[in-house]
Amino acid sequence: MNVSLKYLGENQFKAYTTKTNYLLDINKITPIEYFATSTIACTGIDLVILAEENGYSISDYEVSAQTIRSISTPMKFESFHITYIVNANFDKYEAKKFILASLSKYSTTINSIRKTVVIQYSIVLNGIKILNKQFI
Repeated sequence: MNVSLKYLGENQFKAYTTKTNYLLDINKITPIEYFATSTIACTGIDLVILAEENGYSISDYEVSAQTIRSISTPMKFESFHITYIVNANFDKYEAKKFILASLSKYSTTINSIRKTVVIQYSIVLNGIKILNKQFI
């Protein structure tokens, strides 16, 4: 993978990837917020793909994270608590299986940080909390 940035002035950058380009405006969102969002996007997208590959559909879905960072520079992430809120036509066993597959195997971002960041997850399936603050 190749990525690059070009400074445009006024705290704005043009980001280039092999597939596209986009504007990074650090007046609106910081690089660390992009990092955290990308981390949950990776695992969040995995859930959708794994469900669809297994013949299931998701009608409503949200993934979020509460993070804690150290107070001293470089202010690294200490923990991520990821919450998956999903309405779908699969049961709690399938939900756990898909999410654990992402967290332990498929999610490049999670697996890039999991040795240095405490990662917990919770799952709400069809309005019922089925797991709360589980460690990987």
